[in-house]
Amino acid sequence: MSNTTFEFPIAGPDGYVAEPCVPDVNEMTFLTTDDGVDYVQTPDSAFANLAEAGYPWEPNYVKVDGMRMHYIDVSPDDTSSSNGDEIVLMLHGQPTWSFLYRKMVPVLVERGFRVICPDMLGMGRSDKPLEMMEHTYSKHVERIKSFIRQVIPDALGEPTITLFVQDWGSLIGLRVVGDEPSWFRRVISANGHFPVLPRGIRPFDVSNPVNYNCSDTRTFLDMSMERMTSSPCSMTDQNCFGIWIYFALTNPSWLPSDVVQLASFKNLTNATLEHYNAPYSTRPHHTAAMRTLPSMIAGIVEPEFGNTAAW
Repeated sequence: MSNTTFEFPIAGPDGYVAEPCVPDVNEMTFLTTDDGVDYVQTPDSAFANLAEAGYPWEPNYVKVDGMRMHYIDVSPDDTSSSNGDEIVLMLHGQPTWSFLYRKMVPVLVERGFRVICPDMLGMGRSDKPLEMMEHTYSKHVERIKSFIRQVIPDALGEPTITLFVQDWGSLIGLRVVGDEPSWFRRVISANGHFPVLPRGIRPFDVSNPVNYNCSDTRTFLDMSMERMTSSPCSMTDQNCFGIWIYFALTNPSWLPSDVVQLASFKNLTNATLEHYNAPYSTRPHHTAAMRTLPSMIAGIVEPEFGNTAAW
């Protein structure tokens, strides 16, 4: 296969994620929005025992693009300890969901903040569009704006939000801040960045079309070590991020737990790792977002996307 630079996420001929190596043996209910977007829902049964893992909060949902976006909304029990109208909005990255913030939420609530953590469409308990092209940078930015307008309408009149962003939550959330700065009182970015790619620059190479190798059982760590042995780089280099793009799109069986454990300083329990995997318990139809988000960066080009103008 020859390497070509790609601009948009890659899928099968129907635009859906193609995973021939992982047969889907479960009965699925396919849903369609009024605008014709096909999507699926992860059953609630996949999220059993979350309270024991430190995530006891009831789910909330709001409609965005005709699909349910899940979020938790936690306020101090004692109004006397509240920081008034101050809200901490926490955006997760890929391939995680709001479960990532389970240890931070109680600490912030104890200090009087209302804490809101949404799951991006396609991830967590949110509905999951089947088409990879539903997962573009501009669409996810607009979805977060829609979420804020519906769930935190008071922020539109006076800045009440402290935004905490991480990983892809930063690429998306920082653009929202650039477009709507009056909504936000503070911004905190953890291992995040804000991309600006000049027109004509396509820094990430991948085989196009993507072909699956059903016998490839390598983990992301295995693949990274093999590639870096032949072409050394740090994980902040374009070449190494290209490895991640390729792995996410093509590896037939990877799960979020593989990457979360690799990026963690502590060994996580098997039960905790399974909670990271829970949104994708029925494959392949739930995985379009977690496969596609890394490759979205290849289509963020200036001046079309306006990141420079926004900031």
